[in-house]
Amino acid sequence: MIPDVYSAYCWHTQKGLSHGGECGNYSKEGDCFNREHLWPKSWFGGMSAGQHAQTDLFELWPSDGYTNGRRANLPFGNVKSASVYESTNGSKIGACEKASGNCFEPAEYLKGDFARSYFYISTIYMNKWSCCDEEGVNRADIKTWMEDTLREWHANDPVDENERSRNDVIYERWQGNRNPFIDYPQFVDQISDF
Repeated sequence: MIPDVYSAYCWHTQKGLSHGGECGNYSKEGDCFNREHLWPKSWFGGMSAGQHAQTDLFELWPSDGYTNGRRANLPFGNVKSASVYESTNGSKIGACEKASGNCFEPAEYLKGDFARSYFYISTIYMNKWSCCDEEGVNRADIKTWMEDTLREWHANDPVDENERSRNDVIYERWQGNRNPFIDYPQFVDQISDF
């Protein structure tokens, strides 16, 4: 079973299941999962412009298709008290505390994990993307308001065994590289600007 990051569901590993597997069509939360690009693909210019980010496992996470679709390309941030949508694991969409418009706030236990993924992406793809100036980023640079939020999430949700294990598997079985912000979380405080 594959644990989801945007809902309380776990998914079957077989493709083609009518319910509970990987798919592209959904009508409600819990129908199926897909692969979420935490840093939305449109923020680096789409699949062909990613410079390998589109397949980087530190960028890809299993997510409920419906909730992922609702997130779309919203930036990560803390949602004000009244939210537009809340998933079964507590992820929320609503008015952003530190920026205009809506943002997506993941469940508490994943905030640090996602922050460290963003720090990794910003670092590894620095000077590789020619696109895009969005609400939360400009190319591979995280805008100050979102970086401040991600730093808070990093501090409040330290690296845990699940995150270390995922880092090990990505290194040993798939990519041959690691997220240094998982191995050395103190690096975040040593970098002044992502």
